[in-house]
Amino acid sequence: MKAPLTTTRQQLTGLINLLPDPAWLLENNLFIDCNSAAVEILGYAHKSELINTPPAALSPPYQPDGEHSVDKALAMNQLALERGCHRFHWVHQRRDGSTFTAEVTLSCIELEQRPLLYCVWRDLTSLQQSLERAEINHSQQQILHAIQQLTFQHASLNDILQQALNRLLSVSWLSLLPFGAIFIADNDHNELVLVAGNRLSDKISTLCAKVPFGHCLCGRAAATRQWQFANCVDERHETRFEGMSDHGHYNIPLLAGEKLLGVMVLYLPIDFTPDPQREIFLDSIAAVLSTIIEHHQQADYLRQRERLLQQILETMSDGFLIVDADGSIREGNRRYCQQSGYTLSELQQLQIQDLDACDDQEKIRQRIHQVLNGGWTVFETWHKKSSGQLWPVEISLAYHPESGGLFYGFCRDISSRKEIEQQREHNAEQLRQLNASLEQRVGARTAELEQNRQQLQEALQQAQEYARLKSEFLANMSHEIRTPLNGILGLAQIGIKGNHTQAQEHNRRRFEQLYRSGELLLAIVNDILDFSKIEAGKLQLTATHFSLEQVVQHLHLSCHREAESKRLQLTITLDPTLPPDWIGDPLRITQILLNLLANAIKFTERGRVALSITPQPKGLCFVVEDSGIGMSKTELELIFRAFEQADGSITRRFGGTGLGLTITKNLIELMQGEMTVTSRVGEGSCFRIELPLTRADSGDGNGSSDTPPVLAPLPSQPLRGLHILVVEDNEVNRLVLDDMLRQEGAAVTLAEQGQRALELIQHHGPDHWQLVLSDIQMPIMDGHQLSRELQQAYPKLPVIGVTAHAMAEDRQACLNSGMVAHLPKPVLRDDLVRLILQHRPATAPLSPAATVDKVDKVDKIDEYDADRAWPIDPFIDREALLHHFNRRTAFINQLLTKLLRHHSGTPAKLRCAVAESNRHDIATISHSFAGVAGFLYAKELHRDAKALQLAANAADSDIAILTNTLADKIDSFLFAVAEQLGLPPPQG
Repeated sequence: MKAPLTTTRQQLTGLINLLPDPAWLLENNLFIDCNSAAVEILGYAHKSELINTPPAALSPPYQPDGEHSVDKALAMNQLALERGCHRFHWVHQRRDGSTFTAEVTLSCIELEQRPLLYCVWRDLTSLQQSLERAEINHSQQQILHAIQQLTFQHASLNDILQQALNRLLSVSWLSLLPFGAIFIADNDHNELVLVAGNRLSDKISTLCAKVPFGHCLCGRAAATRQWQFANCVDERHETRFEGMSDHGHYNIPLLAGEKLLGVMVLYLPIDFTPDPQREIFLDSIAAVLSTIIEHHQQADYLRQRERLLQQILETMSDGFLIVDADGSIREGNRRYCQQSGYTLSELQQLQIQDLDACDDQEKIRQRIHQVLNGGWTVFETWHKKSSGQLWPVEISLAYHPESGGLFYGFCRDISSRKEIEQQREHNAEQLRQLNASLEQRVGARTAELEQNRQQLQEALQQAQEYARLKSEFLANMSHEIRTPLNGILGLAQIGIKGNHTQAQEHNRRRFEQLYRSGELLLAIVNDILDFSKIEAGKLQLTATHFSLEQVVQHLHLSCHREAESKRLQLTITLDPTLPPDWIGDPLRITQILLNLLANAIKFTERGRVALSITPQPKGLCFVVEDSGIGMSKTELELIFRAFEQADGSITRRFGGTGLGLTITKNLIELMQGEMTVTSRVGEGSCFRIELPLTRADSGDGNGSSDTPPVLAPLPSQPLRGLHILVVEDNEVNRLVLDDMLRQEGAAVTLAEQGQRALELIQHHGPDHWQLVLSDIQMPIMDGHQLSRELQQAYPKLPVIGVTAHAMAEDRQACLNSGMVAHLPKPVLRDDLVRLILQHRPATAPLSPAATVDKVDKVDKIDEYDADRAWPIDPFIDREALLHHFNRRTAFINQLLTKLLRHHSGTPAKLRCAVAESNRHDIATISHSFAGVAGFLYAKELHRDAKALQLAANAADSDIAILTNTLADKIDSFLFAVAEQLGLPPPQG
């Protein structure tokens, strides 16, 4: 025991009064003195009320540890006397009965030889309150943290909300009843859906499964987005049931900004007093729950998007990675996992630098710069597999800042390509090593190679010379044979026509034999030329509308005489279900069938030759049968070889070049058709051809029709009152246009070239004509130059271009020169009239024109009626020609007369131009004749003339053959025209 302190009573009283804390003097367990702070803290008026009272009298009966205050006070005093000093906590009681805790310090002292206890109190109320607040704050943080951590659970939203509610209701200091619920807002249907509840009765769970906005307290909280508080069941509690106990409510809306996510309902004791501190905490809980709900709803949306993305990723044949701005791999597809050996979860734990083996920082910076500035880049690099093995990849990298700064990379495995490159480099290295070892032999080999090169050069020159000589030979052969043949055939036709009496029968037969021999020789020349074109790949097919019936009529007209002369039965049968019009190349189809029919007639001595035409799913089927000599299996293998026939006796007996079936087979293959042959010796042969043709009414054809489309009928003489200036250098074309326009009621002025037209307009003024029709290719001033002059001087006078050029660039050239429209030759009457009516000036009169004479629409068919063959039939489409000119044969003869006069020298001009290699003249002459041939529906001549013009402009190597061939055909045509008109054949 420490020695007690000694002091005087005066000193001690002075010390006590100076202390701010309550201070006492105890003797024999009684307070004998105190300071004013002690009187104040206990709520007494004067210290006299406290003197001579024991400590237990100023304390509650029991201390917090359950010990009686009297006993514990004696024990504490005794410890202080024994130890000299003792400190402990004590609960005191004020005069009003309230209690407080104080820290008590007892020190042993002596006063006037008496042992006393000096007692000092330190009030711990504020400290206790601070500790309690700290404990509550700590509890709040723990609860908030615990609920926030629920976000990271792999559980449903309902489960997470149930756990959060249970945790919240277990907080004792909130003084809540152990009942509560959480609703999720269904904003589409304006109602709350119960998803979590604690100790709710079955009745409440059923009644409140769905609550409309505005109904009951929770619905009001949803509708107003504000707290709803009640300390009892008041009138707002609209959902009630029998036996429901009275209680209060907190109804707290769960919000994300202004968006309602749900409502939290907490049950309160009756007459519950709100506490702002508790409400701040509950507001924080509501914010956390709102975040959880919003997070899960967004996560649901993202999961849907991820599923879609995953489907896309899994269908890719290349690897695919998504990398964020930090280089973390966010996503990858199955293909990349297969390539790299990683699972997807393993990839998502990696950075891109864990995969990319490139350590060249400059390269990496360049790639990043390219993709950030350009949006994408492509580069090659090496990636590391999970095994550590490197594999080469080609990366197509795209950057999308709007997607959160993500990088999208397509990864193509280029191992095979690299192996090939490495092999190539290896081979190149071996070659370099081999070359290094062969340096001493280079000189000798170089000389040898140079010699070989010279030999190859000479061989190439010889081959080129051979090709040139072949082309010249074919051209010269065509010309040298066709020219006298045209004369022979023309004279033979004149002889046949001039020897028509019985007395002249002998001469007529000789002329017929002469004509047949000439036709045979001409067919041989044509076969050789066609074969040469096919062999050189120069033969082009067309796709136009054609009449199947006209093809059949032409076949019958061409073959029936030969069949009758051999007393053979020739039958051509058309399936009655076949449509009349088709799309294809009628010239080459006719050539195929003529070859087969001619062969059948040639090799049949008695019996019949038949052609049947039937439909098939993809076009037409042609079958040619005969009862001729037939062929063996060995002979069938030879018939399609060029210049070969079944055996030598065939050539000696029947003649021919052996090219007909070769050409036929090649033409069928060009049309993507098929031909099969069956034959028996002595019984005959059957050729079956299937051609993929298109019906003209199916709308699938790409060719243009020779027949104008069906449009609304035009009124009688729709151009009456219009005065039109026609500019055309070709006399035949001028005549055709003049006739067409006058037939339709227009007054017409003709000019032979652009300069003359310009002079006429300058003399009479632009108002004299309402429209100008101009050819394009003319001497002195062509149509484009005329149009530009008129556009500059008389911009209101419309010009329509009429030309044999029908390409899109030709039409655009006309429009660029100021023309209002472009009309290709041959000109169709209705197309011409509609185009004029479309572009005539709005002020142009439409009244009878005095200068227009009435012309009969149909002349009587005079010398050549519809049942007789015309000499020009092999060259023209007679029915189309008659239809075009309203069956006015007199006018057609007038056209033919002008043709004969204007173009009799055309063949000679073409031959002269090709001899001088004058491509310009060839193009000009062929262009001029193409327009005339088009107007006369001489389709093959029109096509050949246009083809020659294109070949001349393109400097085609076969221009000599094409030119001489066209010249020969024009010769034949002019001979037929002269015979048609009863005139002597042209000279030159």
